[in-house]
Amino acid sequence: MLMMHLCDLLAILVYGLHHMPTGWCLNCTASEGFGPLEFFDGDCCKDIICHTLTTEVLCISCSATNLCSVRWFKDDELFTPPSLDGAVYSNADGSILQIDPQTPSLSYVGKYTCKVCNRTHTVEKTFYVQGIEEPPYTDPPLECRISSCSDQQENLGDNATFVCSFCAQEKTNELKMDWQKMEDGNWTSVSNLNITGTMFTTWKSNVSQELCVSTVCAEFFLVITNVTIKTYGSYRLVTYVESTNQSSATNPLQLLQGPGVSDVTITVVISIAGVTVVILLIILLWHAINLEVRLFLKDRFGTVEEKGQRSHDAFVAYDSSSEEDRAFVLEFIRPKLMACGYVVYVKDIDVNGGASFAEEILEAVEVSLRCVLVISPTFMSSRLMGLQVNAALDQMTEHQTKIIPILFGDIKEKKWQQIKGLSALLAILRCIHYKEGKTNRNKFMKRLLLRMPKRSKRERTSDILLNSTSDTTPLTPDL
Repeated sequence: MLMMHLCDLLAILVYGLHHMPTGWCLNCTASEGFGPLEFFDGDCCKDIICHTLTTEVLCISCSATNLCSVRWFKDDELFTPPSLDGAVYSNADGSILQIDPQTPSLSYVGKYTCKVCNRTHTVEKTFYVQGIEEPPYTDPPLECRISSCSDQQENLGDNATFVCSFCAQEKTNELKMDWQKMEDGNWTSVSNLNITGTMFTTWKSNVSQELCVSTVCAEFFLVITNVTIKTYGSYRLVTYVESTNQSSATNPLQLLQGPGVSDVTITVVISIAGVTVVILLIILLWHAINLEVRLFLKDRFGTVEEKGQRSHDAFVAYDSSSEEDRAFVLEFIRPKLMACGYVVYVKDIDVNGGASFAEEILEAVEVSLRCVLVISPTFMSSRLMGLQVNAALDQMTEHQTKIIPILFGDIKEKKWQQIKGLSALLAILRCIHYKEGKTNRNKFMKRLLLRMPKRSKRERTSDILLNSTSDTTPLTPDL
């Protein structure tokens, strides 16, 4: 019986010595390292495939229950992170190995073994990281069309900026650039240009673009500081993938000279001056022909006034005691109006016998469509002035007789404003001015004819004026 117990004790001792962990695993604390040692079922797969042309993160897990220590081996050689570039522990007990390569490399491919132990057991697990070679990239970089990759126009001393965009799928990050300028028939890198006072700056940035095959597109900048005459010309961007020697280039981009502030100012001034001259010419032309145009429109499209019981077109009221006034009316106004086909009543010529002069004036105003008042200095002092003015005002109010006031000679406004009836009349009517020797008679008559009623005859006023007796009065400006 004793012998049997000794055999059992020896067997237990042999088993314990066989499963006892090595020295590196004896650092378990008092509260750990007991119980079964097993890997978690949810760990990573045994074989991990690593894409050799990317920088994806590899994660290898040896998490287990009741573990004390973990050792890692690559290709059966012990290593401790970060002895392998980019390898780190991702948890406190070191059971998860994370490899975060900064550049794609085949150095991470191989056999990875983890050995896990506790007070009573040691277990291990092996992983194989495989590399997959991709077909080499053979396509040239693809240009992404953006508005800033176009011709630029800048003035001397300003800055110019070209921005062009390219992508090359997963090779976009490897894209290199060379901004070039056409010099003497050859494309020359801007880095080799030496233009006094001008600086060329280039850089690259990656941005998201939907226009490219890849979701990432690279923008290439060229900034030209202080544009000079020698800076103007043709530029282009050459992009290339250094590892495959595939390249692409933009179409030539032109840097053109701007109009300049002074040129713009001169252009604006010339344009304004030209418009001003045209407007002045139009005004002068209208001033010269507006009477003819208005007479033509009146004769062609004006409305013939119904005379009714009225037998005269106009009654001319003036101071018959003044030789100057008589000559103006009898030798100029009356003949001209009659030559144009108007029936004119003039004092001293058309007065009928048997009636008083006052009655004759009142009757003449009543039977006329127009009352032409020749207001002169002597007319304002005439004893019959008030009678003629009041008769004209009454007819204008009651029978719509239109009054045409003519200021004849040197008339002082201050003087006629003191005459009650006359001031009321001239305040509401537009006068025609006439000064002997200063007023153009032809224009004066045109202004008078515009105020006269439209004739029922078909002949035009302008034709009659042209065929009438020529006027030798100098063509001086109207007053």
